[in-house]
Amino acid sequence: MRACTHCQLRTVGPVCPVDDHLTEPITGPDASPGDHDGEPDPLLAAYRLELYWGSDECGGMYRGSALATGTTVSIRVIRPDLSADKGYALAFDQQSERCRQLATHHVAMVLDRGRTADGRLFLVTAYVNGRSLRQFIDDHEPFDWVRVRETTLQLLEGLAEGHRAGVVHWDLKPEAIYFEPGPRGEPPNLRITGFGLPWWPPRGPGGEGGIRPSAYAAPQRFTGGVIEERSDLYALGACLFHLLTGKPPFGGQAASTLASERRAEHRARLSLETNCLPRGIPEGFLHLVQHLMAWSPADRPRDAESATRVLTSLPEAVVDLGAPEGPDLPRSLAPGPSVLDRVARDPRLRWAIAGVLVLAIVGLLSLLLVSPGK
Repeated sequence: MRACTHCQLRTVGPVCPVDDHLTEPITGPDASPGDHDGEPDPLLAAYRLELYWGSDECGGMYRGSALATGTTVSIRVIRPDLSADKGYALAFDQQSERCRQLATHHVAMVLDRGRTADGRLFLVTAYVNGRSLRQFIDDHEPFDWVRVRETTLQLLEGLAEGHRAGVVHWDLKPEAIYFEPGPRGEPPNLRITGFGLPWWPPRGPGGEGGIRPSAYAAPQRFTGGVIEERSDLYALGACLFHLLTGKPPFGGQAASTLASERRAEHRARLSLETNCLPRGIPEGFLHLVQHLMAWSPADRPRDAESATRVLTSLPEAVVDLGAPEGPDLPRSLAPGPSVLDRVARDPRLRWAIAGVLVLAIVGLLSLLLVSPGK
């Protein structure tokens, strides 16, 4: 792997694809597979690693291409310690094989899996050419109710497809949700990435090894509870909360802390925070988010289809979201329509103001006519 001498982008090849500056090999502990000047990586004989995206709890993430077809793909190279764990390797094979059976427009399809020459597991999935939900949030991209509703419907459809195949995502977060541009006049198509990678709990007294949960994970991930479909529904609710408010639930506090809360304390904190959702979002959707993020799995929707039925019962019409400051303020403090907005919408108010102006003008003229006679 190489890095641009100007922008430090990790890539493969002598020239940066972003700013055309020269690149240089990465050495030392930061080195990654694929540092051979664009030649086929010897660790992945059938694929070329072209661009390093970064890493997460599972390992490195790359954009690459299949040498046989030239197809652009996404490649995950799993951490050495996880790859060496026989239990994780078995779960990896089972999970990725189930995901190869998925045929949905809302999940990035698993294409291939295997081991590198040095023994690391890798997973190849369809490449998603679009922006992530996290990018939309960070760029303060506005989402009106129609867009929020469509996004949630597509997410529920993708989760339902995975769950029907017996696959739990377990790590749904804004970084794993991508929007592909749709045909002209059509809404973007949403795809969930990360299906195919199994959950593996940390081991040891200090939580060594394994995969640490994100801030969007259900409390059961930290208490030894069962990871099942409703764990994904909790994460969905947390992602929607972040989308609507611009910040993760509970201030991004580690959910390991939340797991120590009693159910009543969790419900009280969540109720307080969801009161900061933007004005104009239907009340029923606020209740759905609260339902998805219930502390106990038994208090969440039974499955993605149940949540979809609740969502489709809500109005489809565009609802005025009010002032942009709304998401950051409780509803009781959120600013309402401006005076000019109220005047424009209410004819009675316009007539009242006109009457006051007429009286004021008449009074002023009377004063002017009377003044010379004094």
